[in-house]
Amino acid sequence: MSAVSLTVPPPDEATPLVPADATSVQRDEIKHVIRLGLPLMLQQIVDVTPQVLIVMLISHLNHGMSKELMAASALCGLFYRLTARSVVTGISTAMSTMSSQAHGANKPWEIGLYFQAGILVLAIAYLPLVALLLSCSHIFVFLGQVESVAAIAGRMMWFNIPALPFYALYVLQANWIQGQNRVLPLVFVDLAGQACMISTAYVLMYHTPLGIVGVVAAGAITEVLKCSALFGYIVYSGLFAQDWKGWDLPAAWRLVPSFASLGAAGVVVTMCMAYAKYTITILAGRLPDGAAAISASAGYDLLVACFGLVVQGLAVAGCIRVGNALGANDAPRAKTVARLVLCLAAAYGLFAGCIMGIFKDLYLAVYMKDPTVRHLASGLILTAAPFQVATALFTTLLAILQGCGLQSVGAKMSFAAYAVVGIPLGAALAFYHQSDIAGLWLGVLLGVTSVAAGGLFWLTRLDWDQLAADAKERTRDTSSSPSSKA
Repeated sequence: MSAVSLTVPPPDEATPLVPADATSVQRDEIKHVIRLGLPLMLQQIVDVTPQVLIVMLISHLNHGMSKELMAASALCGLFYRLTARSVVTGISTAMSTMSSQAHGANKPWEIGLYFQAGILVLAIAYLPLVALLLSCSHIFVFLGQVESVAAIAGRMMWFNIPALPFYALYVLQANWIQGQNRVLPLVFVDLAGQACMISTAYVLMYHTPLGIVGVVAAGAITEVLKCSALFGYIVYSGLFAQDWKGWDLPAAWRLVPSFASLGAAGVVVTMCMAYAKYTITILAGRLPDGAAAISASAGYDLLVACFGLVVQGLAVAGCIRVGNALGANDAPRAKTVARLVLCLAAAYGLFAGCIMGIFKDLYLAVYMKDPTVRHLASGLILTAAPFQVATALFTTLLAILQGCGLQSVGAKMSFAAYAVVGIPLGAALAFYHQSDIAGLWLGVLLGVTSVAAGGLFWLTRLDWDQLAADAKERTRDTSSSPSSKA
């Protein structure tokens, strides 16, 4: 399984950084983006599908099962995703930036050092996260949950605590190989992991006393297996021998500040998007017909998530290629990649919006039976369809910024889009303008659109040569030579 390489000759006085034919660069990058984007899109599908199957398994469990267990399981999963997983995922975006730029710079030994720096940063974050997870039952009670449900959720959380380091190592490894244009192995590892998740959950739920708690335990087991399987690929493929020159903790520690800075901004981006969705759900529950509004919002969110799989794959592919180009000191190519993926994202967003508007009635007929919910969802989809171009551009912009090492700008954009503009405007439209759930989402979409427009304008003024210089500094070896780290 070969990696896609960035075929740019090393810069010298006789060799230009970009071929004279700019069209050939565009064609070359289109091929790379498609070769990366399709497996990444497939990986997104693999990640989503088991969630649906797990819900089906739970729904067929013993009808006499306590509602408290159901509620506790939902609370445990929600809290874990909003806290520990979001933090780890956000911190690991730094590895994506550094790995892709080091690969472009043809400095594979740097990737091993960045991986060590990532381990150090995540190790520092682990104890506070464990303390937070252990306190979840007290937090649930403080937020008004029933004490018995909160206590059960707290006991369920014990399964996630030992699994968290394996999840952290998995996402670090995923970004390690992803930055080197190797994405297909992630699909196979995820596919095997999710198959293990479903089968283990079935056995633990139906054939052990654990019941629904088996879902949490199966998730923990799966994290261990996925981490081990991906490490096995890294060793077998030769990447480990190429990138890992032994432990060099002093050099890795010198990389911790820059890694932590990028990672902290990545956490803000990840958590802004996650908390925005759950804030919308909470606000929807306070509308006149809260249950119908939540159902309509969930139906729309599922539809957008399905269409968003393509955008996510495209965005990550753009992030990788921009990072590779900047690492290779090829600023014009990085600029070309950014424009290319933004154009593709806009075109797909237009297509998705049209399909959503045309086939909304067919989708709602299959997904929803309640006429009130269908009416609300229909209005919501019609309201949101024209904004799919803006949302696709916003997602892609954030990925490009990640490839550039500008996570801090992405964090500011995410916070402005959701916390400053989107949620407050949506709440005003929903409650004071009485626009119901469509108004709530309209405010969020207007926030995303306004920030995306500002981001596009800002991107036109970006100094790509300076970004290439920053990438060169970022990928500067922190020890004397590759051989010294053996």
